[in-house]
Amino acid sequence: MGLNEDASPQAPLSGFSRRTLIGAGMATAAFVALDRATPAMATGSQGGGGDRLIFLGTMGGPVINTKRAQTATVLAVGGSQYLIDCGYAVGRQMAAAGLGMQQISDIFITHHHSDHVADLPGLLLLTWYGAGRTGTHVWGPPPVERMIGLIPELFSVDVESRVEEGMDIPFDESVTSHGFTLPAVGTVRVMEDDNVTVDAVRVPHGDDIHDAYAYRFDIKSTGRSVVFSGDCRANENLIALADGADFLVHEIMSVPGAEALIQTVPPGPARDAFREHLFTSHTTAQGLVHAAKAAQVKAIVLYHYVPGFMPTGDFVAEVRVEATKQGYQGRVIGTSDLTEVGV
Repeated sequence: MGLNEDASPQAPLSGFSRRTLIGAGMATAAFVALDRATPAMATGSQGGGGDRLIFLGTMGGPVINTKRAQTATVLAVGGSQYLIDCGYAVGRQMAAAGLGMQQISDIFITHHHSDHVADLPGLLLLTWYGAGRTGTHVWGPPPVERMIGLIPELFSVDVESRVEEGMDIPFDESVTSHGFTLPAVGTVRVMEDDNVTVDAVRVPHGDDIHDAYAYRFDIKSTGRSVVFSGDCRANENLIALADGADFLVHEIMSVPGAEALIQTVPPGPARDAFREHLFTSHTTAQGLVHAAKAAQVKAIVLYHYVPGFMPTGDFVAEVRVEATKQGYQGRVIGTSDLTEVGV
């Protein structure tokens, strides 16, 4: 797989059991969901080979918003689904997008803020119990291995009861965690399979988050490349990782929106700390366009909107103004929940 680890997931068991019945029901629900909700392809973004990005959640921050779910994105390549981050409501959003959990092969965590990992335990339990497969791999910074290891304890009543009801695969055999720590500078190959290679770099996301990563996926069949910034301020590590990429999927913070958000905090130390956090942890349109131009990426794809209550079009407008100022010639693509972008 990657990082010199040899993971050999057990083959799914055959036979007629309660688990296979539940899995069949979930698959049927996925097909029904596909009929109900057909995510709109982003204009001008269709690519070859049927590979695509599906934006399950596009909101940044630990808040609930009826218009956006928390951050989670699927890169679908060659019949496999690679999930980048796992914020709240990811399972529901997968159903709404018509995606089957059986195809989730790998989950990549950028960092451990709750809006990126809140639904990781629930999703893993669902894939174990309902999808009828083993071999899900979770990759990310520490303490990802400890998090996964604690799931059977935190959900012990549920896990033990499912086993008593006939689950014949222990939960801890259904998922393999791969925690890794990246150097301050430099790109590291963290995973490779038949479809993609995955490289990662460390990115700055404020003083309180010591391990925040960005990922680059290079698709073997097409030569296309997709980079996910995770949460970060503009930085040279990301520029190096994104060099020549086809798609830079990047977080965005609106300066006017951030200022409006800051005003909701009473004057004083708390407001000052909140301002410091926003402007040292996130990327404005100016910084994003600078990075995209320096890396010569072909398209910017916006996600993880801060603040999440603003419409997508406002963020796109800010970035396009900066693109004109700085002479960036690539495309700027805005996304909303359930948007698909062909790669």
